[in-house]
Amino acid sequence: MKKKFLNKRLVVALTLLFIVSGFTSIIEADEVETDIIGTIWYIDDDAIPPYQGTLEHPFKYIWQGIENSTSGVNDILTIASGAYNENVIIDKEDLTINKWKGDDLPIINGGYKDCCVEIQSSGVQIIDMKVIASGTTARDAGIYIEAGTTEVKVLDCDISDCFHGIWSHRTEADEIFHTYSDNNIHSIIDTGILARFSDELEILGNTITDCGYCGILLLDCENCVVSENVCENNQHGIGIDVGRKNEISENTCKENEKWGLYVVNGLLNTIKLNNFMDNGNPGQATWVEYRWVGGNQWTNNYWGKKSFIIHIIGGAVRRGDVDIPWFRVDLFPSSSPN
Repeated sequence: MKKKFLNKRLVVALTLLFIVSGFTSIIEADEVETDIIGTIWYIDDDAIPPYQGTLEHPFKYIWQGIENSTSGVNDILTIASGAYNENVIIDKEDLTINKWKGDDLPIINGGYKDCCVEIQSSGVQIIDMKVIASGTTARDAGIYIEAGTTEVKVLDCDISDCFHGIWSHRTEADEIFHTYSDNNIHSIIDTGILARFSDELEILGNTITDCGYCGILLLDCENCVVSENVCENNQHGIGIDVGRKNEISENTCKENEKWGLYVVNGLLNTIKLNNFMDNGNPGQATWVEYRWVGGNQWTNNYWGKKSFIIHIIGGAVRRGDVDIPWFRVDLFPSSSPN
């Protein structure tokens, strides 16, 4: 009898292990970056009543999933391919929105008004979404991240036909730890990724093309990492305006109308191992600072041609309203693309 009881316990344990392992594999496949999963809510634009958010009876609209989710418990909205014509406001913490099923990315269409997605809470993740058609005023964006939020992630999204692509906006400097990674941002009226007073950002591996102003623009940001991005066919590739201690590395800025990179009054930024090629201004990059020496560290960048030991970077020292032409030096520039 004891042996049969132990065998039953073993069968139950193995069954539970199999179920848990299978569930974990599904979550990992959907790229949800959290250890504890809350409720999974299903959304399908082809759903018919009753709308319950279950696998058998999905919600029809994203707002239904947000409204029914619980803040702070890592709920997931998993969305089928289709068109969702709504302006999404996310006011629940630690909520993940990702793709459920279908060959194509789910489309969030803002209808050319306001922001397509507005994130008002911390810990939100947006994964594998296509975001289109924001409004056309300076505040509008495909994904707008409100002040007071931290640790927001935008991953593997396609964002186009918006005023800004991704915009994190604050009124004063703070550490926010957002991550924007592996997104395709294109056909943007102004700036692909715009960050203001947003410290400790990670902007990694994005492809940003056809923006009316900058591919990536940091305004008063500190300790950000901007790495392995491609900024092509924008007015400028990357801009830093009054930024400190940022790392700009291993990016490719090419075929932009004016500068591959510009830095205005930056301090202690590290600019290394980037490729600046075929940009409109022959110098490829420029700077304006308020000091004759010091400032930023340029090293091992590729300038579209073979260089030896140093590369001269033209810029200016600002005195009052006057910019006096001056230069900085890239130490040991690369002779071939990094």
